[in-house]
Amino acid sequence: MPMLQLLGYIVIVSGVVTGSAVYWTRKNNETNLKLNQDSISRSKASNKENLEDIKITTRAAINELKETIQIQGSQNREDSKGLLIHLDERIEKIYHRLDTTASELKEYVANEVSQLKAKDYDQDVKLDNSKDKLNSVNEALLRFKLEVSEKYERKNGN
Repeated sequence: MPMLQLLGYIVIVSGVVTGSAVYWTRKNNETNLKLNQDSISRSKASNKENLEDIKITTRAAINELKETIQIQGSQNREDSKGLLIHLDERIEKIYHRLDTTASELKEYVANEVSQLKAKDYDQDVKLDNSKDKLNSVNEALLRFKLEVSEKYERKNGN
């Protein structure tokens, strides 16, 4: 029986050791499970905080980008207005120069035309004077011919 007792003691010792190991393992697993759940909860909370931080940062960046786009757009509009004003001024200067040049050219042409008309009138007057002189020369020539012819007829007719 001593063997049976020994075997009984071995079974009891192994039952106590196995039971303690199982108890300690379960207790350790429960503790680890709680720690893991706490860690997961903290991780979720941290992730939520990080996500909120990312959202806030993203919103701020988007708002800043919108403001920058609006500022850039208004600057572009102002630059465009300035450019249009500059171009309008340049075009107006060119039109003014063209008008001035056209006016000067009209005055020059008008002066030239009036000078030509005056020269034409002078030529007409000279032509009329020449016609009058020619007519008087012709009349004188005809009188001379008539006198010569009368003298010739008197000489021949006598």
